[in-house]
Amino acid sequence: MFRLVPPVNLTGVSGVDLDSLTIGNALVDVLATVDEGFLIREKIVKGSMNLVEMSRSKHLHSLVNSRTEMSGGSAANTAYGLASLGGKAGFIGKIAADRLGESFANDLANVGVKFFPGVTCKTQDTGRCLIVVTPDGNRTMNTFLGAASLLDAADIWCAPVLTLPELIAHDGFKEMDMTQTVVRNSIDGSGEIAIKTTRSPVRIDGKTIKHSKGAPHVGEDTEKIRREFGM
Repeated sequence: MFRLVPPVNLTGVSGVDLDSLTIGNALVDVLATVDEGFLIREKIVKGSMNLVEMSRSKHLHSLVNSRTEMSGGSAANTAYGLASLGGKAGFIGKIAADRLGESFANDLANVGVKFFPGVTCKTQDTGRCLIVVTPDGNRTMNTFLGAASLLDAADIWCAPVLTLPELIAHDGFKEMDMTQTVVRNSIDGSGEIAIKTTRSPVRIDGKTIKHSKGAPHVGEDTEKIRREFGM
């Protein structure tokens, strides 16, 4: 069984209890059906994903009528999916104080995702991805990142940056049991020396992987390998 390290609270909200916290682009997915002529007239390659400026985004949106809006972005979608399955999920992303930003926040809230928007963006509109679907089912995406692209350190609470001695002394690091002692020959050939180092982070069947043999010196086993393979 995995041993759990106490998590770091990145939300800035005391007492928060989550199974998962995701961080990423806060985008509103806008789905609309169009005909083939739409792509031809707007010179858009079918099935492509295009990053567009705000003016281009507004222009394309003005050309579609019936559309569906929902929260999007891979990180937000992950949180949404987890919450839909009964998990306790949170999401950190950046939006603006506009209609789409409100729509994004409400969509997450309706499924139970705790949204931590950080500092509301005042220089860009909320990001959105216009997904046009042609009759053959192909989806073509036109994404304006907007406020989402301005997520920065001020929006995310983070843990202190630790020095190596502080990290080693930390209870969380000790709980992970990340160190091991290995033995290898000294460079001058006078004997063996013990070295304290980190172990492999990989676990197999819940068990950590450790080994007492250290890495060889450069060229230490060259002759042995040559003899073994007749080189």
